[in-house]
Parts: sequence; C-alpha cells; structure tokens
Amino acid sequence: MAKILCIGFGSSGRRYLKNLKRINNFEIFVARRNLDFKINPPLAQYENYNFINFEEIAKYAPYKFGFINTPSALHFQNLKMVDKYIEESLLIEKPLITDMKDKEDLKNICRASSFNIFIGYQYRFHPITKYIKNIIDNKKFGYFVEGEFNHAEDVRNWHPWEDYQSSYSVNSNLGGGVKNTLSHDIDTAIYLFGKPAKKINFFGKASHESELLSDANDWHKCIFYYNFESKIKPIQINASYNSRIDIHNFVLHFQNASILGDYNKGLIEVYEEGGNLIKKKELYASKDDCFYDLLKNMTSFPKRQFQEDVVNLINEDYIELICDILLE
Repeated sequence: MAKILCIGFGSSGRRYLKNLKRINNFEIFVARRNLDFKINPPLAQYENYNFINFEEIAKYAPYKFGFINTPSALHFQNLKMVDKYIEESLLIEKPLITDMKDKEDLKNICRASSFNIFIGYQYRFHPITKYIKNIIDNKKFGYFVEGEFNHAEDVRNWHPWEDYQSSYSVNSNLGGGVKNTLSHDIDTAIYLFGKPAKKINFFGKASHESELLSDANDWHKCIFYYNFESKIKPIQINASYNSRIDIHNFVLHFQNASILGDYNKGLIEVYEEGGNLIKKKELYASKDDCFYDLLKNMTSFPKRQFQEDVVNLINEDYIELICDILLE
C-alpha cells in the first residue's frame, strides 16, 4: 500500500486526507510537533492514521505523496526537511513561502527535485473557472477588456471550535494575513490570463482592535495589467477579512459580453450589449469537490513530466511570479 506523509493536521490537511480516501487506499502518516496536542474538533474517522513526531519521518520513508499543511511561515523549512523522502508528488498549501530570501532556494529545489511540486489552489478546478478558461481560450465573446475579482469573509467565523486569535491566519509571525490566506484569485487570474505585464499591490490593516484582534494585514488590493490588442487591460483583485457576509465573485468584461460569476452560489450569468441576460448557468462545486479534483490531478500525473496545461504543477517561472506578487 502506498504511503502518504502529511505535515501538519489543520483544516486543510484534514480535507486533503479525507478526499484522498475517495481516490484510493493509502497508508497515511501524519507528522505533528506535539502528539499530545488535542485534535479539535474530535475526528473519529482519522483513528486509523499513523500519528508520528517529526523525528520519526525518516523511519517510515519513503512516501509516494506528501502534503505540507503547517502555518505558512513554516512551509519552506518543512519542505527542506522532507524533500528527500518523497517519491512522486508533494503538495504545499498556499503560500509557498513567506520570506523573499527563500525564493531562490525554492526554485533550486524545484529544479533539482525528482518529484512533482504542486500548490494548493483548488479554485483552478472549480467548474466556473474551467468555464471561463474555455471562453478565454476560444475567444467566444471576443477579446478581454477588463475585470475584477472579490473575496471577502469574516475570519473570526472560520473555525468556531477555536479562538481565531490563535490561528495562523491572523498572526504575521506565522505567515498570516489576508494577502497570503485569501490569495486564491491572484492564482486564478494567473491561470486564466497568464503573467501580467505589470502589477501593483496595496495592503494594510483597516480594522480596530475592537473589531479584529490581529497584527496582520486584513485587506489587500492587487491590480494586474495585461497588454492585449495594443491596449492595457486591467484586472483588480480584492481580498478582505472584514466582511460580515461571505463574498467570492467576479465580473469579467469582454468585447461582446460581460460575465458575472459567483463561486459561493455556483452561478454564471452572461450579459450582452444592452444588459440583456443571454445565459444563466449553475456550476456549483463544494470545496471537497475541488480538493478531490486537485488530488486526482496530483496523484495521476507522471513524475517530472511538466506540461503547461497541467493544473497546479509549479515550475521556476511560477515561483518567481507568485512570490513577487505576495511578498512584494
């Protein structure tokens, strides 16, 4: 039976492992720094996992697949710790790194490794993203003009079983902040439109301590400029921890249509000139559905056989781009 190594056991790690069971039976090893630390909420379905400490990782190696799901600031050091124990593929939860000084070392590891490295941006697998990519690639509504992505949530409601103040998501020393944590749409824009000709970043903390107790950024705005048809085409990407309602949507304007998409509702609406609705399509997918498709891609792709259309497989160019955007 193939072995899986999961570093960390937070919400993303649990989701990956749960969906792996839909693909195949694996012998799963979960490495934690403190094995006595209480798993909260209790998860009886994980009772058959092998919980090990970091010193035991080498003992049970090699592992066919690996996952790094620790707080963001620890991703790179954990990659260096386990890279010699992975045979086929390793998935790193976003972001890849949180310190720009590690960028070149990460590129060197990617270049020299004998396994594939994937990143945990699951929205590339959402049917809405696939639908829009098909429109763009086939120029169904003419050339792209401009657009905007919006992702806003109340970080305090993410994990009701824990105090949000202890979460890496709001602690800068753990690599938290909305810029890293809700960076899905930055990756989606890159996936859909490619590398921007120019980018501008704005981020900061707008909330008072009485509203959101955090030392990390709670808002982020990023503008990508693309050069199409001899014109500058902007895409604005907005992310926030301060919303009292969950928002994850976009509007993309093309030469012959405007498209509204809502990831939370699983809905696409296409409007033609004059504001006439010409198409309304339901394309809902749960987070588990997207994670499952990501994992199918990761566990079925041939080792070190890079192709541009392989979803979520990173290379040195992607590392350069995503790190420059998130760590600017």
